[in-house]
Amino acid sequence: MIRITETQLKQTNIIFLEHRKLLKKDSVLSQQVLDLEKALEIYNDIDSIRKVQIKALDRQIEDNNIQIINLNNKLDRSKKKIRNRNYAIAFLSILSFVCGYTCVK
Repeated sequence: MIRITETQLKQTNIIFLEHRKLLKKDSVLSQQVLDLEKALEIYNDIDSIRKVQIKALDRQIEDNNIQIINLNNKLDRSKKKIRNRNYAIAFLSILSFVCGYTCVK
Protein backbone atom coordinates (compact mmCIF):
# COMPACT_ATOMS: atom_id res chain seq x y z
CA MET A 1 0.00 0.00 0.00
CA ILE A 2 1.20 3.44 -0.94
CA ARG A 3 0.75 6.34 1.39
CA ILE A 4 0.83 9.98 0.39
CA THR A 5 1.02 13.00 2.55
CA GLU A 6 -1.63 15.67 2.76
CA THR A 7 0.60 18.09 0.81
CA GLN A 8 1.12 15.54 -1.95
CA LEU A 9 -2.64 14.97 -2.12
CA LYS A 10 -3.27 18.72 -2.45
CA GLN A 11 -0.65 18.99 -5.17
CA THR A 12 -2.14 16.01 -7.00
CA ASN A 13 -5.62 17.53 -6.79
CA ILE A 14 -4.30 20.84 -8.06
CA ILE A 15 -2.62 19.04 -10.96
CA PHE A 16 -5.84 17.21 -11.87
CA LEU A 17 -7.90 20.41 -11.61
CA GLU A 18 -5.44 22.26 -13.83
CA HIS A 19 -5.46 19.36 -16.26
CA ARG A 20 -9.28 19.44 -16.45
CA LYS A 21 -9.22 23.23 -16.87
CA LEU A 22 -6.63 22.99 -19.66
CA LEU A 23 -8.67 20.29 -21.43
CA LYS A 24 -11.72 22.57 -21.44
CA LYS A 25 -9.60 25.51 -22.57
CA ASP A 26 -8.06 23.35 -25.31
CA SER A 27 -11.48 22.33 -26.64
CA VAL A 28 -12.60 25.98 -26.63
CA LEU A 29 -9.45 27.02 -28.48
CA SER A 30 -9.88 24.19 -30.97
CA GLN A 31 -13.44 25.35 -31.66
CA GLN A 32 -12.21 28.93 -32.08
CA VAL A 33 -9.62 27.75 -34.58
CA LEU A 34 -12.32 25.89 -36.55
CA ASP A 35 -14.58 28.96 -36.48
CA LEU A 36 -11.74 31.18 -37.66
CA GLU A 37 -10.90 28.76 -40.47
CA LYS A 38 -14.55 28.83 -41.60
CA ALA A 39 -14.55 32.62 -41.47
CA LEU A 40 -11.32 32.67 -43.49
CA GLU A 41 -12.89 30.46 -46.15
CA ILE A 42 -15.88 32.79 -46.36
CA TYR A 43 -13.63 35.85 -46.63
CA ASN A 44 -11.55 34.15 -49.31
CA ASP A 45 -14.71 33.42 -51.29
CA ILE A 46 -15.87 37.02 -50.91
CA ASP A 47 -12.41 38.22 -51.91
CA SER A 48 -12.37 36.06 -55.03
CA ILE A 49 -15.84 37.33 -55.99
CA ARG A 50 -14.66 40.92 -55.54
CA LYS A 51 -11.58 40.22 -57.63
CA VAL A 52 -13.81 38.95 -60.44
CA GLN A 53 -15.99 42.05 -60.09
CA ILE A 54 -12.93 44.31 -60.20
CA LYS A 55 -11.65 42.58 -63.34
CA ALA A 56 -15.06 43.00 -64.98
CA LEU A 57 -15.13 46.68 -64.03
CA ASP A 58 -11.57 47.15 -65.32
CA ARG A 59 -12.63 45.61 -68.65
CA GLN A 60 -15.67 47.88 -68.74
CA ILE A 61 -13.50 50.93 -68.07
CA GLU A 62 -11.11 49.88 -70.82
CA ASP A 63 -14.00 49.39 -73.25
CA ASN A 64 -15.42 52.78 -72.28
CA ASN A 65 -12.04 54.45 -72.80
CA ILE A 66 -11.74 52.88 -76.26
CA GLN A 67 -15.25 54.05 -77.07
CA ILE A 68 -14.39 57.58 -75.87
CA ILE A 69 -11.26 57.61 -78.05
CA ASN A 70 -13.27 56.44 -81.06
CA LEU A 71 -15.95 59.07 -80.46
CA ASN A 72 -13.29 61.79 -80.05
CA ASN A 73 -11.72 60.71 -83.36
CA LYS A 74 -15.14 60.83 -85.02
CA LEU A 75 -15.75 64.27 -83.55
CA ASP A 76 -12.37 65.51 -84.84
CA ARG A 77 -13.19 64.21 -88.33
CA SER A 78 -16.59 65.91 -88.21
CA LYS A 79 -14.99 69.17 -87.08
CA LYS A 80 -12.53 68.98 -89.98
CA LYS A 81 -15.36 68.37 -92.47
CA ILE A 82 -17.33 71.31 -91.07
CA ARG A 83 -14.25 73.54 -91.14
CA ASN A 84 -13.54 72.55 -94.76
CA ARG A 85 -17.18 73.25 -95.71
CA ASN A 86 -16.98 76.62 -94.00
CA TYR A 87 -13.80 77.43 -95.93
CA ALA A 88 -15.48 76.36 -99.17
CA ILE A 89 -18.56 78.45 -98.41
CA ALA A 90 -16.39 81.44 -97.49
CA PHE A 91 -14.33 81.00 -100.66
CA LEU A 92 -17.44 80.70 -102.82
CA SER A 93 -19.00 83.72 -101.12
CA ILE A 94 -15.90 85.82 -101.72
CA LEU A 95 -15.65 84.54 -105.29
CA SER A 96 -19.29 85.32 -106.03
CA PHE A 97 -18.91 88.73 -104.42
CA VAL A 98 -15.84 89.45 -106.54
CA CYS A 99 -17.60 88.15 -109.67
CA GLY A 100 -20.70 90.17 -108.88
CA TYR A 101 -18.65 93.24 -108.16
CA THR A 102 -16.64 92.96 -111.36
CA CYS A 103 -19.76 92.30 -113.41
CA VAL A 104 -21.49 95.36 -111.99
CA LYS A 105 -18.52 97.58 -112.72
